[in-house]
Amino acid sequence: MIEKRFNDEFKSLLKMWVKIWGKKYLKVLNENPNDVNAYLQLGIAYAEAGEAGEALKLFAKALKIDPKNAALINNLGNVHFLEGRYAEAAKTYKNP
Repeated sequence: MIEKRFNDEFKSLLKMWVKIWGKKYLKVLNENPNDVNAYLQLGIAYAEAGEAGEALKLFAKALKIDPKNAALINNLGNVHFLEGRYAEAAKTYKNP
């Protein structure tokens, strides 16, 4: 895979992508701090860039606004799973 061959470069590109993509959603959140979709999309971008901690913070903020949001719960579980926290992922999926 290309990611393995150019690992550092790929990580740098992902971080740049998050900055560019994130500006859109940060602007939305600045205008409407209760926009669950903006938190969700920004969290997904951070998770894809390997920034699980930031993704978890964003998902947690969004869940305070909409605790039953299936997309948030699913992505929260996904981040736990990808971080190797399988029990936490299972708990998240089963007991939102």
